[in-house]
Amino acid sequence: MQEAREDPPITDNITALIQALDTADLREQRRVSRNLMAAGRDAVPALTEALSSRTPRLRKAAAYLLGTGSGSVEVVRALARSVIEDPEPKVRQNAAVSLGKIGTSEEVAVLARALEQEEVSWVRRSMILALGKIGGTAAHALLLGVIPRDDTEQGVLRHALERALPQRQRVTWREVDGWL
Repeated sequence: MQEAREDPPITDNITALIQALDTADLREQRRVSRNLMAAGRDAVPALTEALSSRTPRLRKAAAYLLGTGSGSVEVVRALARSVIEDPEPKVRQNAAVSLGKIGTSEEVAVLARALEQEEVSWVRRSMILALGKIGGTAAHALLLGVIPRDDTEQGVLRHALERALPQRQRVTWREVDGWL
């Protein structure tokens, strides 16, 4: 009788999983992505390295997946490099979204630089929203200086500004004599 063989742990297959992201099959890509997310921190070095891959599909997936965890200094640096330098718009967009999720006020300058040079409208919108998500005084001040290029970007900018407010204003009701 033959013993049942178990699949090796996910962490043993990270390199193979990273390579498997390079597929046009979205169902397979989602399955592989779930496995990489399950691997957690063990997958981070390989995903960070994948941001330098020659394959745009791998870079796109890696930029997205790195935003699902906590941002180490190395991850944030790699995403910052991608949001500024990657030739693929979708990679820059995913890197911006990920920086918005895991970034701190230190990444505001990176996103500002990326926004200055970005020409693709849907990538610009993601960068603006990432700044709003990071929030704080620096992001809010930067967003106040953004000149929207179209009506859609104007709406995104308004939303980002609301999110980035350093301190939310609270409404308080005063009691006024004479109200019954």
